[in-house]
Amino acid sequence: MALAQAVVHRPEVLFLDEPTTGLDPLSRRSIWELIHQEAAGGAAVLVTTHYMDEAERCHRLALLFAGRVLAAGTPQELKAMAKERARFLFAPGASLEAVRGWPGVLEAWPSGEGVRLIVRKEVTLEGLQEVEPSLEDVFALLSKEAL
Repeated sequence: MALAQAVVHRPEVLFLDEPTTGLDPLSRRSIWELIHQEAAGGAAVLVTTHYMDEAERCHRLALLFAGRVLAAGTPQELKAMAKERARFLFAPGASLEAVRGWPGVLEAWPSGEGVRLIVRKEVTLEGLQEVEPSLEDVFALLSKEAL
């Protein structure tokens, strides 16, 4: 209801603070469809979200951490920048505790039937799958570097 009230007068600028919090996946999609319709109609739409899969839907992003802008750009630009700074890997069947002890590991977390990890660019770990970074990976890398 509040979103309908916000767009009914066709604003030039629309600021939405976490508009999909607490919504089911289909409702979230509907909200993003509306956001893209407003943008296509010429509105400047600014959205805050903690959901990195939603951030993927934006044309430009600013990743914020501890009150600072860590990086800004398109999702593709941010991922390319992250790939220049670190490697993103998947260790199938690995233990999280073991992976966290490997040399050069900056961040590691469980993912499906294995562990996803971010390692220093110069580190080579044999037998692991190179994966494309997600925006969540980019945020994890940049926030870790900012500490």
